Amino acid sequence: MGVSRRSIRIDITDVVNGLDMLEINSDIKIQKYLSKSCEELEYYMKENAPWHDRTGNARRGLNAKVEHPKDNYYRIALKHGVIYGKYLENAMEKRFAILEPTVRLKGPDVINGMKGLLNR
Repeated sequence: MGVSRRSIRIDITDVVNGLDMLEINSDIKIQKYLSKSCEELEYYMKENAPWHDRTGNARRGLNAKVEHPKDNYYRIALKHGVIYGKYLENAMEKRFAILEPTVRLKGPDVINGMKGLLNR
């Protein structure tokens, strides 16, 4: 006596397409959130830089930018836009630093803001 066999055929095209759209929409939400975070970080740095301006170039040159160097990895790069920015960050016992203090103070807020991001 032979084995009786039946099968259920399942077309998962809609599921795969839906997952692709979810990935695209997730990426858009993440980039939008991180871009907004960059604006906030940049504003914070410019408002709280601990030096007295002479020309204003150092303060105006502070910036934050979203970088997406590889899949599943983002970073926000905080930078000086002047050549002497390295001096401001490291000289005089880091008394004029703004990049590292911003990362320490505001970084956790950015990360916490990611919680539930895709549910919004």
